[in-house]
Parts: sequence; C-alpha cells; structure tokens
Amino acid sequence: MKIDELDNTLVCDNEDYNTILSYFKEYRVLPDYIEKSILKIILRHLLNKPIIRNTIDEYLELIPDEFIRKAIFDINTMFNPQLKSDYSHRHFAYLLYYLPANVFKIWKPLLDLQLRNTLKPHMRVLDIGTGPASVPLGIIEYYKALADSYPNMSFTLDFTLIEAEKEFLDIAEKILFFAADAAPSNLTINIEKMICATVSEDSDFNNLNRFDLITMSNFLNINEGENYTHSLPIIVSLKDCLKDDGSMIVIEPGEEKSCKYIKRIRNTVVNEKVLNVFSPCIGLWEEKKRYNCECFSMTRCFWKLPHIFHYLVSKGLHKAKRIDVPFNYVVFRKDDIKKYDILQNAQHLIKLKDLNQHIGETVNIIALIRSVIDNKNALSINLCDGSCSFSKGSPAVWIKITKEQLRNFGINTPLISAERITIKKALVSIKGNNYYLQLKKDTRIMIDY
Repeated sequence: MKIDELDNTLVCDNEDYNTILSYFKEYRVLPDYIEKSILKIILRHLLNKPIIRNTIDEYLELIPDEFIRKAIFDINTMFNPQLKSDYSHRHFAYLLYYLPANVFKIWKPLLDLQLRNTLKPHMRVLDIGTGPASVPLGIIEYYKALADSYPNMSFTLDFTLIEAEKEFLDIAEKILFFAADAAPSNLTINIEKMICATVSEDSDFNNLNRFDLITMSNFLNINEGENYTHSLPIIVSLKDCLKDDGSMIVIEPGEEKSCKYIKRIRNTVVNEKVLNVFSPCIGLWEEKKRYNCECFSMTRCFWKLPHIFHYLVSKGLHKAKRIDVPFNYVVFRKDDIKKYDILQNAQHLIKLKDLNQHIGETVNIIALIRSVIDNKNALSINLCDGSCSFSKGSPAVWIKITKEQLRNFGINTPLISAERITIKKALVSIKGNNYYLQLKKDTRIMIDY
C-alpha cells in the first residue's frame, strides 16, 4: 500500500485488497482491552476507586448483582418506538451492552471507502452524538488492523466529539484513552475537541475546521426525538464541515422501520442536491439523480459474542445472543465519486428489471448485493442493480449458492452487502413473486471489490 502524493489517500494493489478483505474473513472479535475498559469504568463509578485485575472474569466477579439486575432492565427498556430515548441514569447500562454491539458497524462503510482508495492515513473525524464512543472506537480498531498490517506506515486519527449527555462524553474520553494506550506505535490517536451540546437544525458548526470524515450512528432515528424530523437541515449544516474529498457516514439500526427512515433521509439529501451517495445504493447502468426507493434491506456484521454478553445472558438477558448484528448505512460525499463507476458496456448483460422477459433462459447479469442470509452451509443472496424497484409486493431477485460452490469459484472472502457481483450463464426461474438465478455447470461468479 502506498500514499498518493496528490490527494494523500491510501492506494491499494491486489495484494493489499487481499490483506484488507482478510479482516472480514473471520468473525470480528472484540479485543480484551475494550471489555476490560468498560468494566474498569463501571467499577470505578460503583466503588469510587480504580480497580486492576488480570482477566475479564475477575472484573465481572466484582460487579454487584443489584447493578446487573438494573442494567438488564435498562437494556430491555431503553428504546421505546413511541418515545424519545431517555438515557438518564442509564449511561453505564448503555456502555455495558450497546458499545460492544455497535463497535464493528463502521467497518463496512470504511471498507467501501478504502476499496475506492479514498481513505487517508491521517484522518480528522467529527463524530455526532458520540455516546460512549462506539464509532470512534470502531474507527480506531479498523486503523489498528491497518497499522498492524503495514508497520512501516504511520497513521493518525484526530477526533472531535459532539454529545448532548455530559456523562457519555466523560465515558468516551476514558474509553479513547484506553484505546490510545492499546494502539500500536505507528497509530497516533488524539481528541482535538469534546463538545457537550445538543445538535439541532439551528446548530452552527462554523467554529469547527473541516473534516475528512463525519459520522453519525443511531442519531437520526425515531428514538432520538426531533433528529429524524430535522435530519435534512442537520446534514446541510454539517456539509460545510466536510472537506471537498471527505465522506459522511450515517448508520442506523437494522430493523425495518429504521431502514426505511434512513432511506427516506438519503432520498431527501440526494433529491435536494445536498450530497451524493457513494455507497451502498447506487445505479450501475446510469447515474441515479433522484432516489425514491424505501425498500427494506440490511447489512450484517458477524462477530463472536464477547465475555460481557455471555455474562449478561447467564444473568437473564435474552437479547445478547446474536452473532450477526444487523444495521443500515449510507455514505455521502459531495464530489460525485461513487464506489463503482457506471457500466459503459452493457453488451451480453441483462438488467434485473428485464428478467421477466427471460424466464427459462440463460443470462449474464451484474448487480449489487442487497443482503446475504447465511443458512449454515448455503447462502441466499438478494440482488439489485438500480434498474428495479423493491416497493411492497414487487419481486425480488435471489441466487442461492453453497459455500463450497463459492470456494470453487475462487471466492474465499465473505460475501458482504454493497459489493458488485457478476454472474454469467445462470438460468432464470420464477417462484411465487420472486426471480431466482439458478446455477448451471458452466455458471461463473465473480466479486468485484
């Protein structure tokens, strides 16, 4: 990997892509230092003194049962779809459960940016609604992987954090201190500013410098009061904080209502010509100037459950058992760059919207992966190429494939949503209201990273 001297971005060759994609080959593992940091902060609060132990289990043994019972209650009741989230006296319960669950969501949009050679070795990051610093911590972990893979390169992350809850800012500062202490020597982590303020449609960001990356996670959804209603003016006001070659990442939960909310926000941002979509939903055949789709799809982050989650389950929590963490995201930019360029040569390719004309025929298609359902040894892959709409009741396009078949095609990395897939010589069939691309002996599949 090298640094482009003109725009100071990380430029990868094929071997670099193999290295970076290897980060996604196995399930993510939350580093021990993060779990220990969470428990140290909680125990410092409860016992009013610093606690040092060797193992995570030793820290967990010191947590009072009364605190755990209340934390489990708070985790179960923190988010009511009908009410604005109330974090009062729940900051440590949020830290215990939601920080670990949210850390790795940022990796997918960062991968999108890196595959297009738009990430930089030195990044100024503005995190809006930072909470206990889940997103900054996820960015640090991604850059730690880069720093370990490329020990002769230097990386720097400078964070500005904006959060309305003073308690969360205090936790975030401590978490990032532990992260900086655990970072490799070629990764420098700084907190430039910590701003305790409520972000609204009237917020003025003129006193801030411009950033390479602006992030918002679980900030514009219905649980955060008027943030969703005022999402457009908030994003408009943040646009001037973004460098000309910078990116804005918005992440929201993976359930259906939040998915539709984030897509409505995306539609408005693009249709009002505020920013362009970099990923994941882009047109392959022609540039999408307007967005109207509000379909339900999700990205999944696979991880190994951390010690803390196993402990909470043993104490009665029922929701900490998912090894796949669903979420939705959009990456915006203002320079019209997209993850994939428009296809210039459509010869011998069929658009998905025209599959109804080719039932029983063999076709070649290029599409984006909407979502992947892992059924142990087989995968169900949902596809979109921007030519079709997925309104309620409209047909979806699927291909089912075993993991052994993928390996036979030379695909050894996990299939992830938003990646471009080429399928040659697949048989079109229809079942119910959906189209299926069936594999034949001479079918070929390639992933374009």
